[in-house]
Order: sequence, then C-alpha cells, then structure tokens
Amino acid sequence: MVDAGTLQVFYQTAAPTGWTKGTSHDNKALRLVSGTASSGGTNTFTGTFTNRSVNNFSLSSGTMPVHNHLFAWGVGGSPQTKAAGSNSPDSFQNANVGGAGSGGGHSHGIDFSVRYVDVIIASKD
Repeated sequence: MVDAGTLQVFYQTAAPTGWTKGTSHDNKALRLVSGTASSGGTNTFTGTFTNRSVNNFSLSSGTMPVHNHLFAWGVGGSPQTKAAGSNSPDSFQNANVGGAGSGGGHSHGIDFSVRYVDVIIASKD
C-alpha cells in the first residue's frame, strides 16, 4: 500500500491510474543525495548541453601564472682539479631566458551529447 501524496519516478509519459503527474519539475536532471532532498540550479538540462564549444581564448600576462624560464650551464674546471674521467664543471651559472609566442587564441568543440532517459514524477492520489 502506498500512502497518498507519496512521490515516485516513472519511466513513462503519463502517470498510471491512481497517480497524478507532477509538472513543477521540467527539463531538470536528477541528483541522488544522502541528505535532505531539494532542487536548485538556474540552467535547464538541455540548455546546459546546447553550448558545445569552448569560446576563443588567448593567454595574457594577467591570466598566466607567475613563472620563470631558467637556463643553467656549467663554468670553470681545469683538468688539473678534476678526478680522472670527470667532466663536471666547478659551478653552474643560471640566467632567465625569454619566451615567445604568437598570442593567438584557440577554440574547440566539446561533445556534451549525454545519454539520458526521460522520466516523470507523480504523486499518489
């Protein structure tokens, strides 16, 4: 026996006899939770998946993380001070090196063709 007012999900277009199809939730995704049931969000299910591309974007100094480009090279070392067979330098020098780029952006598609099943929510009369 199902109590009146009980909500249930059905995989069909119309509510079965003795049930009333709810219409307050349309074009939404279902989210399984272990806490309190609620609803939310601002974008419809199909609206979210309509945009299938990433807008053109170029990195700028304001959007690029702080970083350095270091180049290290060995200096010094005379044959008299090296152990036999050693070619290692006495010390290393470091320098920042520049970079170059075109500054061009890129965009690309994203396939959001998520598989889905349409269901209804109905309440027991």
